[in-house]
Formats: sequence, C-alpha cells, structure tokens
Amino acid sequence: MSETSAHTATDSAVGYYHQGLYALVVLLDAGDGARVSVETADDVTLEDGIRSLHQLKHSLDPPASFSIKTDGLWRTLKVWCDAKPRDEEQLVLATCAPLMGGSPLEELTRANTPRSAKLLRAFNEEATRVRAERAKPVAPGTDKPYAKRVAGCEAWLALAADRRQALLDKVLLAPSSFTAAQVPEEVSKRLRTVLPAVRPRLTERLIEWWDRQVVLALLSKRDRWLTKMELLSHIEQLIVEHSSRSLPNDVGNEMPPDLTAEMTGMMVRQIELVSGGPPRVQRAAVARWRARTQRQRWQRDDFAAAGELDEYDRQLMERWNDRFRPMKHDCSSLAEPDCRRKGLELLDWSHLTACSEVPRIRPQWTAEFLVQGSYQQLADERRVGWHPKYEELLAGAEPGGT
Repeated sequence: MSETSAHTATDSAVGYYHQGLYALVVLLDAGDGARVSVETADDVTLEDGIRSLHQLKHSLDPPASFSIKTDGLWRTLKVWCDAKPRDEEQLVLATCAPLMGGSPLEELTRANTPRSAKLLRAFNEEATRVRAERAKPVAPGTDKPYAKRVAGCEAWLALAADRRQALLDKVLLAPSSFTAAQVPEEVSKRLRTVLPAVRPRLTERLIEWWDRQVVLALLSKRDRWLTKMELLSHIEQLIVEHSSRSLPNDVGNEMPPDLTAEMTGMMVRQIELVSGGPPRVQRAAVARWRARTQRQRWQRDDFAAAGELDEYDRQLMERWNDRFRPMKHDCSSLAEPDCRRKGLELLDWSHLTACSEVPRIRPQWTAEFLVQGSYQQLADERRVGWHPKYEELLAGAEPGGT
C-alpha cells in the first residue's frame, strides 16, 4: 500500500471512529430526555425535543477553509436532498475546517433563523456554475472538473425553489468542530462537577465504556439508541468508583483472552487435591484473571497502592485461616475421601460465600471477583490451600508449577 493510500485509509478509519466520539459529546450537551444513535438516519442522529441529523467532515490533515465551493458541502447536500428530511428535523454539518472569512455560509452558523434570499441565490449560482463548467468540452483524456461536487449540485438544482429554501432553513453549520484527538478535552470540559484530581481518569474510563456501547449498538448487540439517562447513570457510577470509598471496576464482565492458558499452575493442583473437577478449575481461572488484571490496573493508574493490596491479602488469609485451622484439626483422624470433601467445602466457600464475610477493600466496592480471584492467586502461591494436608501433599513443588 502506498503512503497516500495508507493515509487515506487511516483518515477514513479515524473518521468513522470520530462519529461515536462526536455522539458522546453532543449527548453530554443535550437534555436529560435525549438519545443518540450512530450510523442510522445519518452519521449521528440526536433526538432532543427535535430530531437532528449530523453529517461529520473529519480530517487528519490541517483543514482548509470551508466555503460554498467546498466539495464536502455539496456531498452533504446530495445526502440531504436524497433523504428528504421531515419538516421538524434539523440538519447539522460539523466540520473541523474553519469558515472562510466573509463567506455567505456564516448565516448557516446561526440556529433557528430563516435563511435569506441572498444565501439561497449563492447556492443557486454555485450549482449553476458547476453545471456550466461540466458542460464545456474538454481535451481527450482530460477529466471534467468538479467530479466530487457535481452530484450535489445536480441534486440541488433538481429541487423546486420552495424546497431549496426549506432545506436551507433546516441547515446548521458547525465549523471548527473538535477533532477525534480533542474529544478527551471536550468530554473533560463537560465534567466540571467532577474533582480535577480524578477527572482525567474518569474521562478515559467514560470514553472506553462509550466506545464499547457504540460498537455493541452497531453490531445490534444492544439497542441502537444510547440515552442521556444511561450516560448519566454510568457517569455517576464512575464517580463513585473513582472516589476514596471505592475503586474502578474495569474487568468484572470480561473474560480472559485465552482461558485455557489460565487453567494451569499450582492453582489447578490445589483444586485437584480436593477433586474439584473442571468446572471449578474454569471458574477459578476466570476469577483469578479478573482479580489479577484489575489489581494490576489499579496499581498502574495509582488507584490502589501495593501496600493496600498486601493488607487486603492479609485479611483474606486471616479469614481463610479461621476456617482452615479448625478443619485441619477435625480432619486429623479422617480418611482421605473425607479430607477431600472438607477441602472441597472450603474451596466452595472461597468462591460462593467468602465475598460476603471478608471486609470490602473499599466501603462501596461490591464486585465479588476480587475475593474469589485473590484467593485463587494466593492458592497458586501456596499461601492458602483447600485440602487439610495441602502443605504436605505439595511439599517440594514449585509455587505456580504444574
């Protein structure tokens, strides 16, 4: 692929990605009852009292000034002419390009105002000029001019005069719109009620969540419409998670990228000692991956220090020991099958019940996988075990080994 082709492909990919990011920003600006969708009636469709169809013009290159001679304007008009928008719909053209000084299009930047006869005449003259230039003969092997613009000009001229006026009355131009790279800053501006210390990380988490919702919507894995109340609810959840009383939950609904690779090591040996079987190995692997991944992310993002997590492991071990030591004593005279049964009960306690008995790492943290998975990691390190004689049975084995 040539450098030019690669750049074009990248520009196109970022343009599609920008649609979802743009939808987030416009929904943040909208009313509480609003909702937004991507790639339905238009690039972005917003319903907030009225229905707004948004066409986006995004570019990685420094944009040239936007004017009535810009190809993107006429390509957009072609889309809108074909769509035959309803009377109550607003048509928004958002472009990263600044508006050329003195352009008649400046009138389009003001909402809810009838467009002048002068502006209508400017569109008519440009469309007619393009048609005339296209009608002129050209030398053999030479392309006719305005190939990217002509379809829009012809669609415009095909409209009756009153329909051209009605279309212009619906149009709102948003020049110098934010780029994909500027979205985090734009989102952060709209989260001014959040403490500055946590605002950057909360913004990052919000965009990650939003990206996933947009993809799920495009794949029809969820409703195509994302609502303002859904967005506000998630922001509230993130604020709680990023406070000193809780922690972000980034992986609670995720699965390991390679589950089989997680079902190894001393953790599995410990489960085999009590005849836990493949289902318990699998649930342990998922929980351990989630806990390990989440703890690493907390430390990476400075939400939880190593000392806090070590102290939490100490509490987990203390609660485990409260059960393990009496069990070990009670099993001293029991046969192996009974020892395994008692150990299996302790293993199941670590997954099913311990999360309601062990103190939370933060007062408002409620996800169970942290307790479940941390116990499996401790078992992998042989700091806890399930079989009453696990220390003897695993003597000489390397921690984490098979």
